[in-house]
Amino acid sequence: MKNFWYYFAGFNVLFFTSMIVLVSVLVRRTGSHKGGPQTPAEQLERWETRAPGWNIRCLKCNFTEPYGKYGIRLGAAGKKYTVGYCSQCRGIRFYVIERKQAG
Repeated sequence: MKNFWYYFAGFNVLFFTSMIVLVSVLVRRTGSHKGGPQTPAEQLERWETRAPGWNIRCLKCNFTEPYGKYGIRLGAAGKKYTVGYCSQCRGIRFYVIERKQAG
């Protein structure tokens, strides 16, 4: 019975040490990759690489944002409709994800 408690204590030390390491790695990964806040131009560039040429538009107030802010859309075609919260008209609205208009 004495050996059981030694194994139990050893397992707990190993388990909690690995959890501390895992949490520290995850916290470090969630930070900005450049080590600081980004300017709006840098954010827009990053969003454009995630979904090049795609916008998301509220169907009620026509508020438009780059879709890369919300997701990735590479190699897609056509329009996609979704539901979300519009920060402009402050409500749950229908959105359309569409290609940017030329010009």
